[in-house]
Amino acid sequence: MADIMLRDSDILSKDFSFKDKINVATEVATTLNEVIQTQGLAVNIQGNNYVTAEGWNCLGTMLGTYACTEYVEKIEKPKGYKARVSIMQGDNVLATAEAIATYGGFQKTPQAVYSMAQTRAMGKAYRMCFSWIVKLAGFQPTPAEEMEHPTFNDAYTIEKSVPTDVGFKTAAELPDVEDFINDIIVELQQDDNEVNKRNIIRCSWSKVTSKEITEEFHHEVVSWCKANCPQDPNEVIE
Repeated sequence: MADIMLRDSDILSKDFSFKDKINVATEVATTLNEVIQTQGLAVNIQGNNYVTAEGWNCLGTMLGTYACTEYVEKIEKPKGYKARVSIMQGDNVLATAEAIATYGGFQKTPQAVYSMAQTRAMGKAYRMCFSWIVKLAGFQPTPAEEMEHPTFNDAYTIEKSVPTDVGFKTAAELPDVEDFINDIIVELQQDDNEVNKRNIIRCSWSKVTSKEITEEFHHEVVSWCKANCPQDPNEVIE
């Protein structure tokens, strides 16, 4: 029997064997991992890596699919927006998902909340199709924007990933808050990340991996940022 040449998009075809599909999916996952790692399309939350919307979009493009927003509508309880997004391959609908975004977090403008609703719905729809490939690539199957996390509150747009070299797992390992933040600032500068309130807080959560100590220590970090950082979370700290 002649060898069958499979394209990435053939993973979705019923005309090929499961074994062929897994082989192609493994190759896709390897390439996806390289792109995500190189371009910073994943964020670390308490020791686990979650792919951002851009990473899910990249995977969808690799597989010959695209996201189509069906609607975005205003909601009152809670106040925000709800979006419905479908994942398409040609004229075929592969998955449809809805998600909401509410006012809160670092950004509170209607445009930001409107956009986040679409982003979450898109990630959720892609997850319904391709979470298994993301898992093969070595990442958590939940889109980053769906995670409940103080830094990724509603209407928050994820930026470039920040350093996550050290993980503190016990309270005894934690340094003084000011020393801890000064080390983060140095790392941000070395990696050409902006030194602002948002990135400091994100990096602190990446480094403190134990749930038992995270909330208390994070509260101290946030208090320090409120006292020492500009009010705008995006404003660069000189």
